[in-house]
Amino acid sequence: MFPLETVLFPHAMLDLHVFEPRYQALVRDLLTGDCEFGIVLIERGRDVGGGDTRFDVGTLSRLVSCDQLFDGEFALTTLGISRIRILDWLAEQPYPRALVTEDDRNELRKDDALHLREVEARLRDLLALYKESGLHDVAGALPNLDVDIAIASFQLCQLSPLGPIDAQKLLTCDSVGQRLVLLCDLLDDQLVILRSGLADS
Repeated sequence: MFPLETVLFPHAMLDLHVFEPRYQALVRDLLTGDCEFGIVLIERGRDVGGGDTRFDVGTLSRLVSCDQLFDGEFALTTLGISRIRILDWLAEQPYPRALVTEDDRNELRKDDALHLREVEARLRDLLALYKESGLHDVAGALPNLDVDIAIASFQLCQLSPLGPIDAQKLLTCDSVGQRLVLLCDLLDDQLVILRSGLADS
């Protein structure tokens, strides 16, 4: 397990810089095994040195590429595979480990495709407002979404400029519809705040 201060969604990519010795050991074991490990958001505290509290829903990820840097550090690219639920945390040595089960529920409703397009439009509006306000670091063109609605919903979550707690709420949603409704509400909240700030400037 790799506790982080960010959320990785299934079907999304994440780059990692591994510098702590216990996670360097994790990477070395991954390179000789199946290259899969869990990523979970830290709820409280910091993971450096241990002593943190973690959420119980995370993402199974696969190591896509690995470059070894100086002093044994690694630069990784990982791909989210599916959602996992942590059943029990095990001994921390030589690195965090947990007993998990895959929890990839993605119930679909017939109106989810329409909701997906509505959320996509809101995200485009939000990114355009970020660009107008000068926040270019989160602005950019959206890529084409996957034809699979469940995968596309996760793509929109990963592309949205959200804090880790909001991202974690989206990850825990058990249906595509629930995820899209929540994401729509979160994007609407940001749109209101940005439009108000632009109007006052």
